[in-house]
Amino acid sequence: VLLFFFLRTTIECGSETPEDFDRSSREWSGSRYCNDRCKVTSEATFLNGIAAGVEQFAQVFCLPAAGVLSDAWGRKFPYTITFVGFSLSFFTLSGAALLRRGSAVLILVMLHAFIIGATDSFPIILNTSITDLFKTIKGRGYTYGVTAAFRFVYSGLGLIIITATIIAENTYDYGPTFLTFAVLDLLASIFLPLLLVDTNVSPSGKVSCAKLSPLNALTVLREDEVVMYIGILNFCVVSSISVISIAVGYVIGAYGYTQIEAVYIAFAIGFLAFLATCAAPCMISRFGNRRTLKTTLLCALIGLCILCFSPISQIFFFLGFAFLALAVTGVPAYQALLSQNVKMDKMGRTIGAVGTLGIIATAIFTPLYASVFRLVGAGGDCADQTDLRLAWIPWGISACFMGGANLTLHLWFRSNPASLVSQPLISLQKQKHPREGEREEVPGTQQKVNFD
Repeated sequence: VLLFFFLRTTIECGSETPEDFDRSSREWSGSRYCNDRCKVTSEATFLNGIAAGVEQFAQVFCLPAAGVLSDAWGRKFPYTITFVGFSLSFFTLSGAALLRRGSAVLILVMLHAFIIGATDSFPIILNTSITDLFKTIKGRGYTYGVTAAFRFVYSGLGLIIITATIIAENTYDYGPTFLTFAVLDLLASIFLPLLLVDTNVSPSGKVSCAKLSPLNALTVLREDEVVMYIGILNFCVVSSISVISIAVGYVIGAYGYTQIEAVYIAFAIGFLAFLATCAAPCMISRFGNRRTLKTTLLCALIGLCILCFSPISQIFFFLGFAFLALAVTGVPAYQALLSQNVKMDKMGRTIGAVGTLGIIATAIFTPLYASVFRLVGAGGDCADQTDLRLAWIPWGISACFMGGANLTLHLWFRSNPASLVSQPLISLQKQKHPREGEREEVPGTQQKVNFD
Protein backbone atom coordinates (compact mmCIF):
# COMPACT_ATOMS: atom_id res chain seq x y z
CA VAL A 1 0.00 0.00 0.00
CA LEU A 2 2.68 2.48 1.00
CA LEU A 3 4.88 1.69 -1.99
CA PHE A 4 2.25 2.98 -4.42
CA PHE A 5 1.79 6.22 -2.50
CA PHE A 6 5.55 6.65 -2.22
CA LEU A 7 5.94 6.17 -5.96
CA ARG A 8 3.43 8.98 -6.50
CA THR A 9 5.75 11.37 -4.70
CA THR A 10 8.60 10.62 -7.15
CA ILE A 11 6.76 11.45 -10.41
CA GLU A 12 7.95 14.49 -12.38
CA CYS A 13 6.21 16.30 -15.24
CA GLY A 14 7.64 19.84 -15.34
CA SER A 15 4.85 21.63 -13.46
CA GLU A 16 5.37 21.43 -9.69
CA THR A 17 2.64 21.42 -7.06
CA PRO A 18 2.49 24.71 -5.06
CA GLU A 19 3.76 24.40 -1.48
CA ASP A 20 0.49 25.75 -0.05
CA PHE A 21 -1.69 23.35 -2.06
CA ASP A 22 -4.44 21.64 -0.03
CA ARG A 23 -3.23 18.04 0.13
CA SER A 24 -6.54 16.80 1.52
CA SER A 25 -8.41 17.80 -1.64
CA ARG A 26 -9.23 15.46 -4.49
CA GLU A 27 -7.16 17.59 -6.87
CA TRP A 28 -3.90 16.90 -5.04
CA SER A 29 -1.67 14.84 -7.32
CA GLY A 30 0.41 13.20 -4.59
CA SER A 31 3.68 14.54 -6.01
CA ARG A 32 5.51 17.75 -5.26
CA TYR A 33 7.15 17.59 -8.71
CA CYS A 34 3.97 17.23 -10.81
CA ASN A 35 0.53 18.72 -10.28
CA ASP A 36 -1.20 16.57 -12.93
CA ARG A 37 -3.15 14.04 -10.84
CA CYS A 38 -4.01 11.78 -13.79
CA LYS A 39 -0.42 11.54 -15.00
CA VAL A 40 0.94 10.92 -11.51
CA THR A 41 -1.57 8.14 -10.88
CA SER A 42 -0.91 6.52 -14.25
CA GLU A 43 2.88 6.59 -13.89
CA ALA A 44 2.84 5.40 -10.25
CA THR A 45 0.53 2.49 -11.13
CA PHE A 46 2.85 1.53 -13.98
CA LEU A 47 5.97 1.60 -11.77
CA ASN A 48 4.17 -0.31 -9.02
CA GLY A 49 3.21 -2.99 -11.54
CA ILE A 50 6.78 -3.30 -12.80
CA ALA A 51 8.05 -3.62 -9.21
CA ALA A 52 5.49 -6.35 -8.50
CA GLY A 53 6.63 -8.19 -11.64
CA VAL A 54 10.27 -8.03 -10.52
CA GLU A 55 9.31 -9.33 -7.07
CA GLN A 56 7.31 -12.26 -8.47
CA PHE A 57 10.04 -13.11 -10.97
CA ALA A 58 12.48 -13.47 -8.07
CA GLN A 59 9.91 -15.56 -6.18
CA VAL A 60 9.95 -18.15 -8.97
CA PHE A 61 13.50 -19.04 -7.93
CA CYS A 62 13.15 -18.35 -4.19
CA LEU A 63 10.25 -20.60 -3.19
CA PRO A 64 11.55 -23.91 -4.60
CA ALA A 65 14.94 -23.23 -3.03
CA ALA A 66 13.31 -22.33 0.30
CA GLY A 67 11.43 -25.64 0.37
CA VAL A 68 14.58 -27.65 -0.34
CA LEU A 69 16.68 -25.72 2.20
CA SER A 70 14.03 -26.00 4.92
CA ASP A 71 14.01 -29.78 4.46
CA ALA A 72 17.79 -29.93 4.61
CA TRP A 73 18.61 -27.42 7.35
CA GLY A 74 15.35 -26.87 9.20
CA ARG A 75 12.55 -24.30 8.97
CA LYS A 76 14.34 -21.59 10.96
CA PHE A 77 17.05 -20.91 8.38
CA PRO A 78 14.86 -19.67 5.47
CA TYR A 79 12.57 -17.99 8.02
CA THR A 80 15.51 -15.95 9.29
CA ILE A 81 16.62 -15.14 5.75
CA THR A 82 13.09 -13.87 5.04
CA PHE A 83 13.24 -11.22 7.77
CA VAL A 84 16.80 -10.27 6.90
CA GLY A 85 15.58 -9.72 3.33
CA PHE A 86 12.66 -7.63 4.54
CA SER A 87 15.03 -5.46 6.54
CA LEU A 88 17.44 -4.97 3.63
CA SER A 89 14.60 -4.14 1.27
CA PHE A 90 13.24 -1.42 3.57
CA PHE A 91 16.70 0.04 4.11
CA THR A 92 16.88 0.23 0.31
CA LEU A 93 13.51 2.01 0.18
CA SER A 94 14.72 4.43 2.87
CA GLY A 95 17.58 5.39 0.58
CA ALA A 96 15.14 5.90 -2.29
CA ALA A 97 13.01 8.14 -0.08
CA LEU A 98 16.05 10.25 0.79
CA LEU A 99 16.89 10.77 -2.90
CA ARG A 100 13.22 11.73 -3.57
CA ARG A 101 13.35 11.64 -7.41
CA GLY A 102 15.42 10.61 -10.39
CA SER A 103 16.54 7.39 -12.04
CA ALA A 104 18.46 6.31 -8.93
CA VAL A 105 15.15 6.20 -7.01
CA LEU A 106 13.64 3.83 -9.58
CA ILE A 107 16.70 1.58 -9.44
CA LEU A 108 16.46 1.36 -5.65
CA VAL A 109 12.72 0.63 -5.81
CA MET A 110 13.30 -2.25 -8.23
CA LEU A 111 16.17 -3.49 -6.06
CA HIS A 112 13.80 -3.42 -3.07
CA ALA A 113 11.28 -5.54 -5.01
CA PHE A 114 13.95 -8.02 -6.10
CA ILE A 115 15.32 -8.45 -2.56
CA ILE A 116 11.85 -9.18 -1.18
CA GLY A 117 11.10 -11.64 -3.97
CA ALA A 118 14.44 -13.41 -3.60
CA THR A 119 14.17 -13.86 0.18
CA ASP A 120 10.46 -14.07 1.10
CA SER A 121 9.90 -17.75 1.84
CA PHE A 122 7.12 -17.22 4.37
CA PRO A 123 4.37 -19.03 2.33
CA ILE A 124 6.54 -22.14 2.04
CA ILE A 125 7.61 -22.10 5.70
CA LEU A 126 4.02 -21.63 6.85
CA ASN A 127 2.75 -24.58 4.80
CA THR A 128 5.61 -26.92 5.68
CA SER A 129 5.40 -26.06 9.38
CA ILE A 130 1.68 -26.84 9.46
CA THR A 131 2.39 -30.10 7.64
CA ASP A 132 5.05 -30.94 10.25
CA LEU A 133 2.72 -30.27 13.17
CA PHE A 134 -0.54 -31.79 11.90
CA LYS A 135 -0.58 -35.24 10.33
CA THR A 136 -4.28 -35.29 9.44
CA ILE A 137 -6.02 -33.40 6.65
CA LYS A 138 -8.63 -32.20 9.14
CA GLY A 139 -6.00 -30.70 11.43
CA ARG A 140 -4.21 -28.98 8.58
CA GLY A 141 -7.43 -27.69 7.05
CA TYR A 142 -8.59 -26.24 10.37
CA THR A 143 -5.21 -24.57 10.91
CA TYR A 144 -5.15 -23.15 7.38
CA GLY A 145 -8.59 -21.69 8.03
CA VAL A 146 -7.60 -20.13 11.34
CA THR A 147 -4.39 -18.75 9.80
CA ALA A 148 -6.31 -17.22 6.90
CA ALA A 149 -8.80 -15.60 9.27
CA PHE A 150 -6.04 -14.12 11.43
CA ARG A 151 -4.24 -12.78 8.36
CA PHE A 152 -7.44 -11.05 7.24
CA VAL A 153 -7.92 -9.53 10.69
CA TYR A 154 -4.30 -8.39 11.12
CA SER A 155 -4.14 -7.06 7.56
CA GLY A 156 -7.28 -5.03 8.20
CA LEU A 157 -5.98 -3.69 11.50
CA GLY A 158 -2.62 -2.89 9.93
CA LEU A 159 -4.31 -1.06 7.08
CA ILE A 160 -6.35 1.04 9.51
CA ILE A 161 -3.30 1.90 11.62
CA ILE A 162 -1.17 2.79 8.59
CA THR A 163 -3.97 4.90 7.14
CA ALA A 164 -4.54 6.80 10.38
CA THR A 165 -0.87 7.43 11.15
CA ILE A 166 0.86 7.73 7.76
CA ILE A 167 -1.44 7.94 4.73
CA ALA A 168 -3.75 10.48 6.38
CA GLU A 169 -0.78 12.83 6.72
CA ASN A 170 -0.61 13.15 2.90
CA THR A 171 3.14 13.41 3.25
CA TYR A 172 5.87 13.62 0.64
CA ASP A 173 8.45 11.99 2.95
CA TYR A 174 8.18 8.24 3.60
CA GLY A 175 11.81 7.83 4.66
CA PRO A 176 11.22 7.61 8.45
CA THR A 177 8.43 5.08 7.92
CA PHE A 178 10.55 2.77 5.76
CA LEU A 179 13.46 3.10 8.18
CA THR A 180 11.21 2.08 11.08
CA PHE A 181 10.05 -1.02 9.19
CA ALA A 182 13.68 -1.88 8.39
CA VAL A 183 14.69 -1.76 12.06
CA LEU A 184 11.65 -3.78 13.20
CA ASP A 185 12.36 -6.50 10.62
CA LEU A 186 16.02 -6.58 11.61
CA LEU A 187 15.04 -7.13 15.26
CA ALA A 188 12.60 -9.83 14.16
CA SER A 189 15.35 -11.63 12.24
CA ILE A 190 17.42 -11.73 15.43
CA PHE A 191 14.91 -12.57 18.15
CA LEU A 192 12.10 -14.58 16.51
CA PRO A 193 14.34 -17.55 15.52
CA LEU A 194 15.50 -17.69 19.14
CA LEU A 195 11.94 -17.83 20.43
CA LEU A 196 10.42 -20.25 17.92
CA VAL A 197 10.78 -24.03 17.93
CA ASP A 198 11.83 -25.64 14.64
CA THR A 199 9.06 -27.97 13.48
CA ASN A 200 11.47 -29.97 11.31
CA VAL A 201 12.87 -32.20 14.04
CA SER A 202 14.97 -34.33 11.69
CA PRO A 203 16.49 -32.21 8.89
CA SER A 204 18.23 -34.28 6.25
CA GLY A 205 21.30 -32.08 5.96
CA LYS A 206 21.45 -32.82 2.23
CA VAL A 207 20.65 -30.34 -0.53
CA SER A 208 19.56 -31.62 -3.93
CA CYS A 209 20.68 -29.10 -6.55
CA ALA A 210 18.25 -30.53 -9.11
CA LYS A 211 15.28 -29.73 -6.87
CA LEU A 212 16.37 -26.11 -6.51
CA SER A 213 15.20 -25.41 -10.07
CA PRO A 214 11.60 -24.17 -10.47
CA LEU A 215 11.36 -26.25 -13.66
CA ASN A 216 11.68 -29.43 -11.60
CA ALA A 217 8.25 -28.90 -10.04
CA LEU A 218 6.57 -28.30 -13.41
CA THR A 219 7.37 -31.79 -14.69
CA VAL A 220 4.42 -33.19 -12.70
CA LEU A 221 1.99 -31.32 -14.97
CA ARG A 222 2.59 -33.68 -17.89
CA GLU A 223 2.39 -36.82 -15.77
CA ASP A 224 -1.22 -36.53 -14.62
CA GLU A 225 -4.27 -35.22 -16.47
CA VAL A 226 -5.99 -33.91 -13.34
CA VAL A 227 -2.85 -32.06 -12.27
CA MET A 228 -2.62 -30.56 -15.77
CA TYR A 229 -6.17 -29.22 -15.49
CA ILE A 230 -5.48 -27.85 -12.01
CA GLY A 231 -2.33 -26.11 -13.27
CA ILE A 232 -4.09 -24.51 -16.24
CA LEU A 233 -7.01 -23.45 -14.04
CA ASN A 234 -4.68 -21.83 -11.50
CA PHE A 235 -2.69 -20.04 -14.23
CA CYS A 236 -5.88 -18.60 -15.79
CA VAL A 237 -7.34 -17.47 -12.45
CA VAL A 238 -4.13 -15.82 -11.26
CA SER A 239 -3.60 -14.18 -14.66
CA SER A 240 -7.10 -12.78 -14.38
CA ILE A 241 -7.11 -11.51 -10.79
CA SER A 242 -3.72 -9.85 -11.23
CA VAL A 243 -5.73 -6.96 -12.66
CA ILE A 244 -6.61 -6.03 -9.06
CA SER A 245 -3.13 -4.48 -8.84
CA ILE A 246 -4.40 -1.41 -10.76
CA ALA A 247 -7.50 -0.96 -8.60
CA VAL A 248 -6.19 1.72 -6.19
CA GLY A 249 -4.68 3.77 -8.99
CA TYR A 250 -7.85 3.30 -11.00
CA VAL A 251 -10.22 4.75 -8.39
CA ILE A 252 -7.88 7.71 -7.82
CA GLY A 253 -7.43 8.41 -11.52
CA ALA A 254 -10.91 7.66 -12.83
CA TYR A 255 -13.12 8.88 -9.98
CA GLY A 256 -10.97 11.49 -8.25
CA TYR A 257 -10.87 9.85 -4.82
CA THR A 258 -8.16 10.89 -2.38
CA GLN A 259 -5.58 8.33 -1.30
CA ILE A 260 -7.32 7.93 2.07
CA GLU A 261 -10.66 7.29 0.38
CA ALA A 262 -8.99 4.80 -1.98
CA VAL A 263 -7.62 2.85 1.00
CA TYR A 264 -11.03 2.81 2.66
CA ILE A 265 -12.56 1.46 -0.55
CA ALA A 266 -9.90 -1.27 -0.65
CA PHE A 267 -10.62 -2.06 3.01
CA ALA A 268 -14.38 -2.32 2.33
CA ILE A 269 -13.80 -4.72 -0.57
CA GLY A 270 -11.44 -6.76 1.59
CA PHE A 271 -14.00 -6.89 4.40
CA LEU A 272 -16.62 -8.16 1.96
CA ALA A 273 -14.16 -10.84 0.84
CA PHE A 274 -13.60 -11.75 4.52
CA LEU A 275 -17.35 -12.22 5.03
CA ALA A 276 -17.47 -14.37 1.90
CA THR A 277 -14.64 -16.51 3.31
CA CYS A 278 -16.58 -16.98 6.54
CA ALA A 279 -19.61 -18.12 4.53
CA ALA A 280 -17.61 -20.66 2.52
CA PRO A 281 -18.06 -23.65 4.90
CA CYS A 282 -21.85 -23.20 4.83
CA MET A 283 -21.93 -23.02 1.03
CA ILE A 284 -19.70 -26.06 0.63
CA SER A 285 -21.72 -28.14 3.10
CA ARG A 286 -24.95 -27.08 1.38
CA PHE A 287 -23.95 -27.35 -2.29
CA GLY A 288 -20.71 -29.35 -2.36
CA ASN A 289 -17.23 -28.41 -3.51
CA ARG A 290 -17.78 -28.77 -7.24
CA ARG A 291 -20.92 -26.67 -7.46
CA THR A 292 -19.45 -24.02 -5.16
CA LEU A 293 -16.32 -23.66 -7.28
CA LYS A 294 -18.30 -23.51 -10.54
CA THR A 295 -20.63 -20.86 -9.13
CA THR A 296 -17.84 -18.66 -7.74
CA LEU A 297 -15.80 -18.75 -10.95
CA LEU A 298 -18.90 -17.75 -12.89
CA CYS A 299 -19.48 -15.00 -10.33
CA ALA A 300 -15.93 -13.72 -10.91
CA LEU A 301 -16.46 -13.73 -14.68
CA ILE A 302 -19.66 -11.70 -14.31
CA GLY A 303 -17.85 -9.21 -12.06
CA LEU A 304 -15.03 -8.71 -14.57
CA CYS A 305 -17.49 -8.25 -17.43
CA ILE A 306 -19.25 -5.56 -15.37
CA LEU A 307 -15.88 -3.87 -14.72
CA CYS A 308 -15.46 -3.41 -18.48
CA PHE A 309 -18.09 -0.65 -18.15
CA SER A 310 -16.35 1.03 -15.19
CA PRO A 311 -14.79 3.83 -17.35
CA ILE A 312 -18.35 5.04 -17.92
CA SER A 313 -19.52 5.09 -14.29
CA GLN A 314 -18.14 4.15 -10.88
CA ILE A 315 -21.34 2.20 -10.18
CA PHE A 316 -20.01 -0.53 -12.45
CA PHE A 317 -16.69 -0.52 -10.58
CA PHE A 318 -18.23 -1.14 -7.17
CA LEU A 319 -20.74 -3.67 -8.51
CA GLY A 320 -18.01 -5.58 -10.35
CA PHE A 321 -15.72 -5.74 -7.33
CA ALA A 322 -18.63 -6.89 -5.16
CA PHE A 323 -18.95 -9.93 -7.43
CA LEU A 324 -15.18 -10.50 -7.28
CA ALA A 325 -15.17 -10.31 -3.48
CA LEU A 326 -17.97 -12.88 -3.25
CA ALA A 327 -16.01 -15.18 -5.56
CA VAL A 328 -13.43 -15.65 -2.77
CA THR A 329 -15.84 -18.26 -1.40
CA GLY A 330 -14.53 -20.67 -4.02
CA VAL A 331 -10.98 -20.79 -2.63
CA PRO A 332 -11.67 -23.42 0.11
CA ALA A 333 -13.66 -25.49 -2.42
CA TYR A 334 -10.69 -25.41 -4.79
CA GLN A 335 -8.32 -26.47 -1.99
CA ALA A 336 -10.65 -29.33 -1.04
CA LEU A 337 -10.88 -30.57 -4.63
CA LEU A 338 -7.10 -30.34 -4.94
CA SER A 339 -6.60 -32.52 -1.87
CA GLN A 340 -9.23 -35.05 -2.99
CA ASN A 341 -8.17 -35.44 -6.63
CA VAL A 342 -4.38 -35.59 -6.36
CA LYS A 343 -2.55 -38.64 -5.06
CA MET A 344 -0.66 -38.05 -1.83
CA ASP A 345 2.66 -39.10 -3.37
CA LYS A 346 2.25 -36.27 -5.89
CA MET A 347 0.72 -33.70 -3.55
CA GLY A 348 3.95 -31.87 -2.73
CA ARG A 349 5.09 -31.64 -6.34
CA THR A 350 1.59 -30.61 -7.44
CA ILE A 351 1.42 -27.76 -4.93
CA GLY A 352 4.90 -26.69 -6.00
CA ALA A 353 3.98 -26.78 -9.69
CA VAL A 354 0.69 -24.95 -9.23
CA GLY A 355 2.36 -22.34 -7.03
CA THR A 356 5.13 -21.82 -9.58
CA LEU A 357 2.60 -21.34 -12.38
CA GLY A 358 0.72 -18.82 -10.26
CA ILE A 359 3.89 -16.84 -9.55
CA ILE A 360 4.84 -16.86 -13.24
CA ALA A 361 1.36 -15.60 -14.13
CA THR A 362 1.62 -12.78 -11.58
CA ALA A 363 5.11 -11.85 -12.79
CA ILE A 364 3.84 -11.55 -16.37
CA PHE A 365 0.41 -10.03 -16.02
CA THR A 366 0.81 -7.54 -13.17
CA PRO A 367 3.25 -5.43 -15.25
CA LEU A 368 1.09 -6.06 -18.33
CA TYR A 369 -2.07 -4.65 -16.73
CA ALA A 370 -0.11 -1.68 -15.36
CA SER A 371 1.33 -0.99 -18.83
CA VAL A 372 -2.06 -1.19 -20.51
CA PHE A 373 -3.55 1.09 -17.84
CA ARG A 374 -0.79 3.60 -18.50
CA LEU A 375 -1.45 3.51 -22.26
CA VAL A 376 -5.25 3.66 -22.39
CA GLY A 377 -6.05 5.63 -19.19
CA ALA A 378 -8.88 5.21 -16.73
CA GLY A 379 -11.73 7.33 -18.08
CA GLY A 380 -13.93 9.21 -15.63
CA ASP A 381 -12.23 12.36 -14.30
CA CYS A 382 -9.23 11.63 -16.53
CA ALA A 383 -11.37 11.28 -19.64
CA ASP A 384 -9.49 14.06 -21.42
CA GLN A 385 -6.38 11.84 -21.27
CA THR A 386 -8.28 8.65 -22.06
CA ASP A 387 -9.67 6.97 -25.14
CA LEU A 388 -12.95 5.60 -23.74
CA ARG A 389 -13.07 3.10 -26.57
CA LEU A 390 -9.92 1.48 -25.11
CA ALA A 391 -10.20 2.12 -21.34
CA TRP A 392 -12.01 -1.21 -20.81
CA ILE A 393 -9.08 -3.26 -22.16
CA PRO A 394 -7.41 -4.21 -18.80
CA TRP A 395 -10.70 -5.54 -17.47
CA GLY A 396 -11.46 -7.18 -20.82
CA ILE A 397 -8.15 -9.08 -20.83
CA SER A 398 -8.83 -10.19 -17.28
CA ALA A 399 -12.35 -11.35 -18.22
CA CYS A 400 -10.93 -13.42 -21.10
CA PHE A 401 -8.62 -15.31 -18.75
CA MET A 402 -11.45 -15.87 -16.27
CA GLY A 403 -13.50 -17.23 -19.15
CA GLY A 404 -10.61 -19.59 -19.87
CA ALA A 405 -10.68 -20.66 -16.22
CA ASN A 406 -14.39 -21.48 -16.46
CA LEU A 407 -13.80 -23.48 -19.64
CA THR A 408 -10.91 -25.39 -18.06
CA LEU A 409 -13.04 -26.21 -15.03
CA HIS A 410 -15.82 -27.50 -17.28
CA LEU A 411 -13.39 -29.76 -19.18
CA TRP A 412 -11.84 -31.00 -15.94
CA PHE A 413 -15.19 -31.92 -14.41
CA ARG A 414 -16.45 -33.52 -17.63
CA SER A 415 -13.37 -35.69 -18.16
CA ASN A 416 -13.01 -36.72 -14.49
CA PRO A 417 -16.53 -37.04 -13.07
CA ALA A 418 -15.80 -40.11 -10.96
CA SER A 419 -12.96 -38.48 -9.02
CA LEU A 420 -14.98 -35.51 -7.87
CA VAL A 421 -16.97 -35.11 -4.69
CA SER A 422 -19.91 -33.56 -6.47
CA GLN A 423 -22.41 -34.05 -3.67
CA PRO A 424 -22.43 -32.50 -0.22
CA LEU A 425 -21.93 -34.89 2.68
CA ILE A 426 -25.55 -34.56 3.87
CA SER A 427 -26.89 -35.95 0.59
CA LEU A 428 -24.64 -39.01 0.93
CA GLN A 429 -25.97 -39.56 4.43
CA LYS A 430 -29.52 -39.70 3.07
CA GLN A 431 -28.59 -42.41 0.60
CA LYS A 432 -27.46 -44.87 3.25
CA HIS A 433 -27.59 -44.99 7.03
CA PRO A 434 -25.09 -47.53 8.43
CA ARG A 435 -25.21 -48.73 11.99
CA GLU A 436 -23.63 -46.60 14.70
CA GLY A 437 -19.84 -46.72 14.60
CA GLU A 438 -19.73 -48.40 11.17
CA ARG A 439 -17.31 -46.89 8.66
CA GLU A 440 -18.54 -46.47 5.10
CA GLU A 441 -16.45 -46.17 1.93
CA VAL A 442 -17.51 -43.12 -0.12
CA PRO A 443 -17.33 -43.76 -3.88
CA GLY A 444 -14.90 -41.59 -5.76
CA THR A 445 -12.71 -40.65 -2.80
CA GLN A 446 -9.57 -42.04 -1.20
CA GLN A 447 -10.77 -41.48 2.36
CA LYS A 448 -13.27 -43.10 4.71
CA VAL A 449 -16.02 -41.07 6.33
CA ASN A 450 -17.52 -42.00 9.68
CA PHE A 451 -21.21 -41.13 9.35
CA ASP A 452 -21.64 -41.44 13.10
